[in-house]
Amino acid sequence: MIKSKITSMFLILGLLITNLFCYFVSAARPRTLLKYAPYHDQVYYDKIQKKKYTSEEIQTIENFLKQTVNESDFSMATHIECINSIIDQDQIKSSVQINWDSIKDSKYDKQRIDRRWATAEIFNVDISELEASDYEKYGYLSCKNKRQDIEDGSDVPVYYGNVIMNLKKENVMERTTLTIGDSLENRWRLGEHSITPTLASNPRITCIPGHSRRLAKLISQHIKSGSISPKHPNSVNKIKTKHLDFSYIELQIHGELSFEKDVESIHIIKFNTDEEEENARQEQLQQKIKGKIQKLGKPCYIVDCTDINLNKIHKTTSLKKL
Repeated sequence: MIKSKITSMFLILGLLITNLFCYFVSAARPRTLLKYAPYHDQVYYDKIQKKKYTSEEIQTIENFLKQTVNESDFSMATHIECINSIIDQDQIKSSVQINWDSIKDSKYDKQRIDRRWATAEIFNVDISELEASDYEKYGYLSCKNKRQDIEDGSDVPVYYGNVIMNLKKENVMERTTLTIGDSLENRWRLGEHSITPTLASNPRITCIPGHSRRLAKLISQHIKSGSISPKHPNSVNKIKTKHLDFSYIELQIHGELSFEKDVESIHIIKFNTDEEEENARQEQLQQKIKGKIQKLGKPCYIVDCTDINLNKIHKTTSLKKL
């Protein structure tokens, strides 16, 4: 009898501890991912049942993604003029958060959906449950050699900024999702519910935009031929289609991001502009930023890409999204 009571007490205690653990895990999970895992799995198995991909394509693409995640940096780009604010505030904000006052009342438009509404649709969350700080931040998988990224055709430093912040994977892995290509750009082109990001910790084939059998075959062929490589994530820009954007493998990082706690290292990409005065100003600014970052105990490198001929670059432009 006593033994039975003791056993019951341990069972109840075990259940309480389990429930408490689940509560804290749920409380710590970003709002954008609270309902996402079962939704993602439903889409995944639905596409398999409808034979959107062959088993060979699934294996080829998912193995490629796992290797690429493992061998690449989780990076975010910002304009050099913005990095001081990020450091001083110790916070990396999304473009939605930065521009919240001007977009918080935006209306749904299924043809030209903006980032505020795209988040709710893509991650299967009620938009009324989201606040400005809940919106995901945007990054990409980058090569360990940042100059190689540029040689592989990466235009991220051109459009998003030439300061590359590399995140600590162990801090963000479980709250990062990814897509092959620009999620919003491809959502614009393909329509509602055409984008299903996959978890970086266990990437699945759902991250192909449009869930297209034809596209799965094309990507699989590129992987098998070696034209795109896990060591060179920006090589995905060799995947050419008429309507879709495959500039990079995009990361969506969910939850708060701290410069101090979550950024591991920084690379500043150095380009020449058409103006000598601007080149001198940029070089002075880069050295100043490098010194400030190094004083904070983080590695910071200036990557000289001035010899790379990029006709479309006149000077690094401001950030599109973070």
